[in-house]
Amino acid sequence: MRHPARLLSLVALCVAPALPLAAQNSPSARVRNAIQAIESMIETTGDAPLQAFAEKSLAPSYRNSFRGDSLLRHLRALRTGVGDVGGVMVRRDSANFYLEIDGQRHSTVRFALDEPGLITALELLRPGSSPAAPSVAPSPWTGVTWETLPDAVQRAAAAGFHGTIIAKRNGTEVLRTAVGMSDPVAGRRSALNSVYSIGSQPMDFTRTAVLLLAQRGKLSMNDSIGRFFRNVPSDKRGITVAHLLEGRSGLIDFYHEDGTDWDSDLSWIPKDEAVRRMLASTLRFAPGTSRASSHAAYNMLAAVIEKASGVAYPEFLRRELLTPLGMTRTGFYGETLGLSLGEFAVGGGPNVVGLPNVGPNWGPTSWLVMGSGGMVSTVEDMDKYYTALARGTLLTGAWAKQQQGRTAGAGGSSRGYFIFHVSDGAGSSVLVLTNTAGRERNTPALTGALERLVLGARP
Repeated sequence: MRHPARLLSLVALCVAPALPLAAQNSPSARVRNAIQAIESMIETTGDAPLQAFAEKSLAPSYRNSFRGDSLLRHLRALRTGVGDVGGVMVRRDSANFYLEIDGQRHSTVRFALDEPGLITALELLRPGSSPAAPSVAPSPWTGVTWETLPDAVQRAAAAGFHGTIIAKRNGTEVLRTAVGMSDPVAGRRSALNSVYSIGSQPMDFTRTAVLLLAQRGKLSMNDSIGRFFRNVPSDKRGITVAHLLEGRSGLIDFYHEDGTDWDSDLSWIPKDEAVRRMLASTLRFAPGTSRASSHAAYNMLAAVIEKASGVAYPEFLRRELLTPLGMTRTGFYGETLGLSLGEFAVGGGPNVVGLPNVGPNWGPTSWLVMGSGGMVSTVEDMDKYYTALARGTLLTGAWAKQQQGRTAGAGGSSRGYFIFHVSDGAGSSVLVLTNTAGRERNTPALTGALERLVLGARP
């Protein structure tokens, strides 16, 4: 089974009552950081990341309200109760935030924050115990089948969904369509070649690039990061390439600095500063002893790729992946790719940067996200990539098998974009790109329904 890259799943920010998150002492950043911490904690194994989460993300008064090992048992139960993270929405009432999570099951996690952004309450709610969400029409994705998928897409479009979709069943394409608007304000309709931000999906590109270099003998999975970087602190000398790929490095998830970086994705920092921050960071656990999602690990892998290949990370991707596969509309932030701005789908927010809110207006890809984000693509380009992985075009033998099999991955950003891909590894798959994630309440329902469609009923 291919190890899916961990992708940001803050995909639909639905706030009730309506509160302008960006106007409340930067609550969007506080809420986003809390959600990222909760998501990462849920996807870990072992007790070390739970203890690190408690120390970093929970308010001292809340931690101290537990006696003995009861806090650890509480976090274990929450993690087990949720299971995994697929699509996520957050809403709120006057006192709490509610994380609606679609994974192996639907879960609701209630949490509260203090002014600095530390968690003062955290619990997994029993079904039916959370306040009712704002009244909405039934999801068009409910009970979708291969036969009803085209109709579900059209009903979703009528309900406000904008995006592009390619679906295949047992090796035969059953749907390739664009619906809604790529720019609702300008009235510009979506097209199959519309260019979208693809969130954290570049983590998968990074994984493929590392495997290519390993296949060619340019690096080994057992290489320590000390082979590639000078002055590695003693606590990190045991981190290997395999640890970075598999979520076992112990590195933090994100390393932007509040008060220094104006945006956690877009603030410009160079590679040397990124490596410095990562090496200076506090590990969540000793390398190889546990597992936790880390975008930073993939940023470090991008730097490893540059050391092992002798070329810049963007150039390596272009030379080895994008150009050979004909992915002419895939690139990095700040690039127009020779296209007009009208060919880029405009992000639906809630965070808006630039007019229009599109990749070329966000500046060059920062090393805050190089290797784990900062790229744009189209549904047709991404289909070329996933098809190449399935066919063993890029990798061969055992290396190819590491990027094949049953998988489901999602990624998005608070600027309103979302990408979802699910495959059974045997010819059935669905790929979705949308620019309405920030306003589309049915996004978690979409991911759950399509995963069930392709992979079958969940246990």
